[in-house]
Amino acid sequence: HATARGVRVLNTPSANANAVAELTLTLMLMLARRVLAGVDSVRAGAPAKLKGVELAGRTLGLVGFGHIGRLVAALARGFGMSVAAHDPLISLDQVPEALRVVPLCGLDELVAHSDVVSLHAPAQDSTRGMVDAAFLARMRPGAFLVNTARAELVEAEAVRAALDEGRLAGYATDLPEGAGPLLDHANVVVTPHIGASTQESQRRAGEGIVRRVLEALNEK
Repeated sequence: HATARGVRVLNTPSANANAVAELTLTLMLMLARRVLAGVDSVRAGAPAKLKGVELAGRTLGLVGFGHIGRLVAALARGFGMSVAAHDPLISLDQVPEALRVVPLCGLDELVAHSDVVSLHAPAQDSTRGMVDAAFLARMRPGAFLVNTARAELVEAEAVRAALDEGRLAGYATDLPEGAGPLLDHANVVVTPHIGASTQESQRRAGEGIVRRVLEALNEK
């Protein structure tokens, strides 16, 4: 609509990618090492020796393999994880050569074989509510789920049921909207939409949009 009226619309789509990728790994580590439960136990004056799991040697499944998903893959491989991805919009020849070791596979295969599933897909008709009871039932028992993409991808009530039944070991999200049914669960981590909230990310976004505005003005 804006384009039809002669209004240029600009954005900086990759400015926050590294910040979100680092937060994704942070959330994975918090779930795996039961960080929040440990902090709570210390604050309560009864430090608990909680036994977590290591990421090394485990499989990460990425739903979406764009800017953020690729950075998450590189970081996870640095932790010694095996990584696979599902993204119907890309092929391996579109991926940087260093990441072509990450296989692309179907969603069902990815979900069934991953110890951690991390969501990096946009909210579209084909993805809204994709993480439902059926999706969670296909996940490996004891797996973790991380969502730093869009709240609309996940049905919170279905996640709550999977957590209560012990099939899902933990859920972490940077999207508090829609997470109400999960906030009081011991195996849930919810952060207040801070994925892009780093000094570096905001500087990249600010400088990037200034460059794009100047380029647009110069074209005229």
